[in-house]
Amino acid sequence: MEAFLEYIEAHPVDGIICMGDYVTDSPYPERTMNLLYKMREKHDCCMLRGNREAE
Repeated sequence: MEAFLEYIEAHPVDGIICMGDYVTDSPYPERTMNLLYKMREKHDCCMLRGNREAE
């Protein structure tokens, strides 16, 4: 995730689509969520709910 965020800083994008299941298999779910929140503050994002996200 950090590498992706660095990449889009160097190579700007029009928007980002996130496909869900953000933290269920992540070793650091809180850190992952913090990175996602920062990404949403800076970039136009569409965050889809995966089959593992609670309602």
